[in-house]
Amino acid sequence: MLLKFFLMYIGVFFGSSLAIMASIKKLSSSFGNQGKKPWIFNFVSSALASGAAFGATYISDNLFFTFWLLSAVFLLAGLIFILLIHKKYFKARRDNRNKQLFAEILFGLSSLFLCVAMFSALQYFLKDKNFMYFPVLLSMLFFFVPLLLFQSFEGCLRYTGSSLQCVAIPGR
Repeated sequence: MLLKFFLMYIGVFFGSSLAIMASIKKLSSSFGNQGKKPWIFNFVSSALASGAAFGATYISDNLFFTFWLLSAVFLLAGLIFILLIHKKYFKARRDNRNKQLFAEILFGLSSLFLCVAMFSALQYFLKDKNFMYFPVLLSMLFFFVPLLLFQSFEGCLRYTGSSLQCVAIPGR
């Protein structure tokens, strides 16, 4: 990939990440009240995740195995994201649950876009200029698995009012 096209590639992801972060404040008041803490968390967590993903590319030269390693890295990053971010920045009330969920998904997307820019820069300048980036983008979808599972079970608990009624029992 030529340097000019590569800089456009990471510039789009970096700019999109910053634009999304700026728009989240309008959706979530608890996010906007935190000041610069979410911005710092976004940059630090993206740097750590992209560093771990970059390190995972050195484990194997087999692209299929590398894809699953990257998927595991982003699944773990998504789990840490839920544990650290959900209660701190996105407190949902009864009247704004959907808005908070949308803001949380946008924050995750912003983290991923920033991670794409950092990982791509590391990969391009330090290891391989001809790395195929679309498998990385596909493996980043695993980042949202913990968030979607958490929201599914939380919705089930909120709907039924009991953790025992969330599982359908045959014959009842």
